[in-house]
Amino acid sequence: MKQISITHPDTTNNINTVLATDYAAGVTTITVKNTAGFAANDYLVVGKLGSEQTELVQINTITAPQTIAILVATKFQHGEDTPVTQIGYNQFKLYRSITTSTGSYTTLATAALQVDQPFNLYVDTSGQSSYFYKFSYYNSTSTNESDTSAVIPGTGFSFYSLKSLQDRVAKLFGDPNYRYLRRDEITDWLNEYYEMIQERITGGESPYYINYVEITSTGAVSYDLSQYDIVHLFLIETSTNGIDFDGFMLPQDFRYQIRGERNVSSYYRIGGDTMFDDPILPAGQTMRLWFFTTPVILVDQGDELLNPFKGHTRVFVNYALQRAFEKDRKVTEFSEYYQKLVDADTEMIVTRLKERIKAVGKAVAQTSYNDIEQVY
Repeated sequence: MKQISITHPDTTNNINTVLATDYAAGVTTITVKNTAGFAANDYLVVGKLGSEQTELVQINTITAPQTIAILVATKFQHGEDTPVTQIGYNQFKLYRSITTSTGSYTTLATAALQVDQPFNLYVDTSGQSSYFYKFSYYNSTSTNESDTSAVIPGTGFSFYSLKSLQDRVAKLFGDPNYRYLRRDEITDWLNEYYEMIQERITGGESPYYINYVEITSTGAVSYDLSQYDIVHLFLIETSTNGIDFDGFMLPQDFRYQIRGERNVSSYYRIGGDTMFDDPILPAGQTMRLWFFTTPVILVDQGDELLNPFKGHTRVFVNYALQRAFEKDRKVTEFSEYYQKLVDADTEMIVTRLKERIKAVGKAVAQTSYNDIEQVY
């Protein structure tokens, strides 16, 4: 048996209003402050998503500027100024693969959104840890269906996943049901710190090789690199056999004195997304381009922190908590988590991460760099 948790659709930027007066349960007409933007057959959330007695209703007709007739009577009473928000879907669809994460997915269930709960829960009574799941949102009136989610493993989300980080932040903030915080804003805070710490590791004067790509020379004078998302191209190694990379192409606008047995006979320069080599590298030789890319961010709930950031989750959580208490205007708590970030000695963490990046999987390129002495 497996329990699958499904988040609600994001309604942050959807059309919204509030009730104009108090209502008892069982009404089929409601008056709101403004009906602009609403239309017949739209689904509305009355209340705040995830809160008790919040409910989903569907518009039958609208009498501008304030009256809405709904198809089914309300189940709960609602007070004046209760939020009323348009939502594009009234159901979710759950898909399952019993083979691999990229295997064939079949529809497991279609169920109503549980808007009075922090998330939608589905129990797969025959679920196994080896299964994989995806979900989408569905509008049963228009038959419009959203894109499917990222893969949800039957084993659950890892400790380093976006969902786990979100849940840790919400729990430590005291809002495990997300009644005040939103997952998307926690994601933004986590990514703020993620980008910042990645920039501090890869930026500055020292080159740290985050990625590389190998391309085969065609004997051309220039090459289009736009597909590789290269923020900074530091070094190109060359090989005549695609195995032994013992040659170098260096930036033309830098001057280097080469020591040791290796020689540099080729240079490159960058113009936009185009690389020019001089002299032209013979066709058939392999170029290994060392570069770092746009910082990686967390998007889907299953996305995990990359190595070597695993092992440093507390600084990500502390930063998000600092921002959460800033939003809540809790000065004492904000100061507490600001101090925790200071106490974590982020500068030392960055230094250690630089050393790990430099050491792990970068031996060849690092050796190449050590053979180069820059002359100013």
